[in-house]
Amino acid sequence: MSSPGQYAVVGPARPTARRARPLAITERVVSAPAPAERSTPPPCAGGPRHHLPTSAHMPTGQRPGRVVGSPTPAVSAAMAGTADPFVSCGRSTMFPFSDKAVVKGPVDLVAAVPYLLGFHPRECLVCLGVDGEGVTVATHLRLPATPDSGPDWMVAARVVAASGHQVFLLGYGPAEQVDSHIEAGAVVMATAGIEVVAALRVHDGRIYCLGSGCGCSPDGIAFDPDASAVPATATLHGVAPLADREAIDNLLEPPSGADRDHMREATITALRRMLRALSQSAAPGAEMTLGAMLGAGPPPHVVASGVTTVREALAAADRGEVLTDDAVAWLATVLLIPDVRAYAVRASDGSDQQRALWIDVTRRAVGVTAAAPACLVAVTAYLHGDGALAVTAIRRSLAIDPGSQTAQLVADALEAGIPPAAFRAAITGRD
Repeated sequence: MSSPGQYAVVGPARPTARRARPLAITERVVSAPAPAERSTPPPCAGGPRHHLPTSAHMPTGQRPGRVVGSPTPAVSAAMAGTADPFVSCGRSTMFPFSDKAVVKGPVDLVAAVPYLLGFHPRECLVCLGVDGEGVTVATHLRLPATPDSGPDWMVAARVVAASGHQVFLLGYGPAEQVDSHIEAGAVVMATAGIEVVAALRVHDGRIYCLGSGCGCSPDGIAFDPDASAVPATATLHGVAPLADREAIDNLLEPPSGADRDHMREATITALRRMLRALSQSAAPGAEMTLGAMLGAGPPPHVVASGVTTVREALAAADRGEVLTDDAVAWLATVLLIPDVRAYAVRASDGSDQQRALWIDVTRRAVGVTAAAPACLVAVTAYLHGDGALAVTAIRRSLAIDPGSQTAQLVADALEAGIPPAAFRAAITGRD
């Protein structure tokens, strides 16, 4: 198989809202011109030799090749045995416009990774899955916490194989922490029938090739993101990755101090209000606890009122309004009703506005009322192609409510590598 030379990542066909986070993925596929013939292998990034099953080395800007578009999804998968129990996957598009941003070589590729993941990678492993016409998935694996453990490359390979047949492997960190894991990952990928296009290590401002027999310098090449057009183009269009993976976790961190105290009071008031509404329709002799009455099925008028509350919150989010503490507490409380929660899932569209709404409600909600909003963060993030945020939200939801069927559904879909479009159709009935 001929090796790819230039890679063009293409943004959505229609404009999206400008936010300081990478924007939505697109299902649009860009056709690929045939790669140019090469008489000699192109130089790669250079670095120490490892006998990796790579089929090619990093191309240079002088060697044209096929174009890789930005089709299907960002996905995630559960994995065990590492510091991070998930393989979190970022977007398969970088820019909120349809012009091509050509990735010509290793510097452009490494510069593009933060915009594919949505955050700057640090001390981690990254897989960029590629199929015949597009970059299909960007996965992030945290380096193991102990020397005797390792990433579950079998899970990562399954995720990549679900949407592509080629992969770039990148490791971030010193050789003693990265190289053995990249080598193991390359073997697993090749065994799974996935072609390893190139394997690179990024450390201390340099890019090193981990391939064998390519004649690259063991000193690697300098990595200067300013030498690539990718960051400038992204910044020009209002796209900026977060500082690191932890910054995504911090998006759901609750407030503290007086703000938290006020939310507790608002939540107690909302729960009492819900208890009164349910008790008015309870059968004689029925157990009068909130959990029992929710389990018995709230009356239609209570469900309808809850659905109205969700609709009003979504409309407020579309207008850019921020809910009051009392409104957040009541919204989180009505989401305890299964039919209301199901309506909110069906109404999810992955928009910036909905994602911002459910992040805000999850942060401010108290106790058990935070589980459903966190699950909705996961749903909207998944539909948006933001696997890292979906993983964080799933953790939060399942930690509060381990029996959450919707959160488990999202986790299962991520693990199976289901594209966001297919997931949307499954949960909403919309294409």
